[in-house]
Amino acid sequence: MNGGGAAEVVDIGGGVVGSSAACRLREDGVTGRIVVVERDRSYARASSFLAMGGIRQQFGSSVCVRMVQYSVAVWREFDARMRTATHAPRAWFRQRGYLFLADDTNAATLAAREAAQAAAGAVRQRLSVDQIRALVPGLALDDIRFGLFGPDDGYANPREVLFGFRAAAEAAGVEYVEDAVAGVQTRGGRVTGVALASGARLGAGGRQRGRGAGGRRGGAGRIVGAGRTAASAALPLHPAGENLACDDVRWETEFYPALIRRLPAAVDVSDVHG
Repeated sequence: MNGGGAAEVVDIGGGVVGSSAACRLREDGVTGRIVVVERDRSYARASSFLAMGGIRQQFGSSVCVRMVQYSVAVWREFDARMRTATHAPRAWFRQRGYLFLADDTNAATLAAREAAQAAAGAVRQRLSVDQIRALVPGLALDDIRFGLFGPDDGYANPREVLFGFRAAAEAAGVEYVEDAVAGVQTRGGRVTGVALASGARLGAGGRQRGRGAGGRRGGAGRIVGAGRTAASAALPLHPAGENLACDDVRWETEFYPALIRRLPAAVDVSDVHG
């Protein structure tokens, strides 16, 4: 379809944010035409598609903590809730917890972060070295002073989440147009339409969201990460522009060696994607 015509809602960007918003609009009783404009149906360049999928509430902002706590119930029910006649998502939310380790270089920072998290209402635990050892046997802890653990934290498969939301939105009658937004048309401070790169125009009859109008653009295994090390601090800044290629050299020379020093049992792991 060319994407033209009138719409009650025009949603610019069909990633997790856009597709979940479209789903929620239907759940909230919006019965008019909802059109999501997404420039790339493969999502190969989308942040939703390239995300790690981490879900944690260890933040110092009460707003962020409350949002994540609300979302946990959604993630627990996601696969069943988003199942349609033609698509069965496998987001596979796993609450294995987030563990941050404190050594002499970052202990003060993590202690301050713990206080902020407590004030914000985050579910977290301060662990002694012995408690960490019991939680993760085989972890090298000679330099560790304490740990911060979020037992409710975990991860989901971001690509399954993305396509699960999209399939549910489409099953609810949301239309997806593969196109790019050329501009948002306004009159008297109100949005009147959205011009697409193909030349088509969507008349906005009620609501719209998206970057063009000042809005936001939108399995088995473990997630591992490292803090800002001396090696990463010395790396040059990436040049301006879009570069989505995984830096395999950093995995091989920085992250993997640090991982097996901390957890020798991980010597046989391999990267899935980055």
